[in-house]
Amino acid sequence: ERQDFHCIICPVSPDHSHAEVELEDGHAEGGFLVQLEKRSLAHQGRSGLKVRRASSTSSFLVSQLQRWRLRRKSFVAKYGDKLYYTCEPGYVAASGSLRLKGAHVSPKGTQTFVLECGSDGNYAVLGNMATDVTCIPVTCEVVQPSAGAVYEPVFQSGVSSVLRSYTDKHPYTCKPSHSLDGTPSSARTFEETCLTSGQMSSLNVCKDIDWCILSKCGPNGNCSDGVLSYSCSCEAGYEVTLVDSVMETCTEIDECITLGGASLCAVGGGNCTNKLLGYECVCTVGYE
Repeated sequence: ERQDFHCIICPVSPDHSHAEVELEDGHAEGGFLVQLEKRSLAHQGRSGLKVRRASSTSSFLVSQLQRWRLRRKSFVAKYGDKLYYTCEPGYVAASGSLRLKGAHVSPKGTQTFVLECGSDGNYAVLGNMATDVTCIPVTCEVVQPSAGAVYEPVFQSGVSSVLRSYTDKHPYTCKPSHSLDGTPSSARTFEETCLTSGQMSSLNVCKDIDWCILSKCGPNGNCSDGVLSYSCSCEAGYEVTLVDSVMETCTEIDECITLGGASLCAVGGGNCTNKLLGYECVCTVGYE
């Protein structure tokens, strides 16, 4: 009596985003010809799956396993076939629950895992891996920088650190004494990106602001740059005063007031005229 045997087929392989997958023919050993399997894969290739064989031999007896890389995320496997997944840069093979729990994912984790088509028609995870293994992004921990840093990350109230996944961005701001190009009017906020290394990028640099750009010291004073403003050093005969109650400037000293010239010149009806570093009395007739 003739009996027909049918190969157990596993459903379309799990779609693990951010991973490449290779198929290993579980029956390509012990002297079995794999030509039929290759034709089957090639047929699928004509319908959209592109197959690149690892060996140039068209049909062969093998004692080792043979793999083909498929340029698609999923395909059908037979009993005994293995699917080798390789995560893209920035992703590691780990339990999908880690991402749901918001746990830190180190870039040092493995990037590969293997599924095997079982006799029950389901895939089984091989090795010491979680049953829900997939490719999850590495994370970068954003924390407050060390003392003396001229920038700081932006957090919500009451938050001192957060985790960002690979390619995610996080906002930062320069300290009040710094800006992105060192001018008072320049932007102070910027973003950095979580990298494959598990570290945030450092593309932006906060530069010390030159506050003397805003100086109103004038031709009779010298400007000194400070932490959050500037200050004026005035020449003899001039003193520091404020413009708009904020900006320092150098104003000539009125000695008619500071040296009492106005009252002294007034004796006999004279008038005081302010001079640099002094004053002059303009006397009425009969006075000198």
